[in-house]
Amino acid sequence: MDRNYRIKHMEADHIKENAFDELLVSYVIGSCTEEERQKVDSWLAETDGNRRYFEQLKDIHSLGKILKTPSGFDPEKSLQRIKTEYYKTKYGELNERINQPVRRINYRTLVAVAASVLFLISLGANFFMLSKSENTAYADVKGLYNVISSPLGSRTRVILPDSTLVWLNAGSNLTYPMDFMKGERKVALSGEAYFEVKKHSGKKFIVNTSDISVRVLGTKFNIKAYPDEETIKTTLVEGSVSILNLKGSKKNKETYLTPNQTAIYYKPGTKEEEKAEKRANEPMPDASPNSVQIENQINTILYTSWKDEDWVIEGLYLGDLARELERRYNVIIRFEDESIKKYRFNGIIANENIEQILEIIKVSAPVRYTISNNQIRLNYNKTSKSIYDEFLNR
Repeated sequence: MDRNYRIKHMEADHIKENAFDELLVSYVIGSCTEEERQKVDSWLAETDGNRRYFEQLKDIHSLGKILKTPSGFDPEKSLQRIKTEYYKTKYGELNERINQPVRRINYRTLVAVAASVLFLISLGANFFMLSKSENTAYADVKGLYNVISSPLGSRTRVILPDSTLVWLNAGSNLTYPMDFMKGERKVALSGEAYFEVKKHSGKKFIVNTSDISVRVLGTKFNIKAYPDEETIKTTLVEGSVSILNLKGSKKNKETYLTPNQTAIYYKPGTKEEEKAEKRANEPMPDASPNSVQIENQINTILYTSWKDEDWVIEGLYLGDLARELERRYNVIIRFEDESIKKYRFNGIIANENIEQILEIIKVSAPVRYTISNNQIRLNYNKTSKSIYDEFLNR
């Protein structure tokens, strides 16, 4: 039998029937029988194309974790899109062997294009590293204070004297007085924290940041107040809170939140170009300094899941994602081309290391990376960018 006919016939059957793909996945995860394993081994030995396809399915499987993607993602359509691109390349290679040379396109590049359209990251991150938290004390003229620190590369869970639970994100500090239970319960936050405040009759719980004060009786909420960011975000999950502006012309103006709302406060001194960029990326009616803008009906998981086993990402710009990864993994990320920051990602970060995350980013957008010690540099992958742009313009 003619070899090309045999290959063509085999590949046509392969498209028609998905059973062999399922067998290959079983082979990858080690769940197939010995007879099935021998069948796959024989098939892999037949051609280089078969071997490439097997490696490609392994890529999809490692990308995949398809069942863990956020709502709104259609795994069947997405997988079909990836396979369609694969078979275009497959038949191009087949025609090259049968008829005349055609332009080859590496499948890994096509996966990058398809995955970029999907904006899929199904990744992972470190679990809580409580052993890395630091608890110190200091005194000033007003009294004695405890400081709980969560270093870069870690997250910390704290139980305060009133039984309030606090999760501290990487690079965050929480300060509270030794006589915490006398009068109002006051803490100071630099960084990000999620609070589950225990109710105590007549004792308000107050979180002070550099620019705003958040006042509650008993509730669940998240505050993101890193010193190097131009905004402070307060997200209410349950209960109610009020936000008091401590600085600027609108000082002492109070704003109230209800569940599923986020308040975004713009710090004084925010550069005009930063405000313009924020308005372009996240349109708001007023982004002037000292203003508090309310976002309604938000998905609170996007603001609070950083503390959980599965960190959910939706529409996050690569520039913002890089800043989160720097804290989470204690690395430095530099962009060789600022325009790379515009790419957006959805997905779930679960339990992989930073190298695995960078690999997924690499196949999800036309980006390449280099690592030296703890410094990561990101730049365009010019080869995949041209194909990526062409794919999006179809």
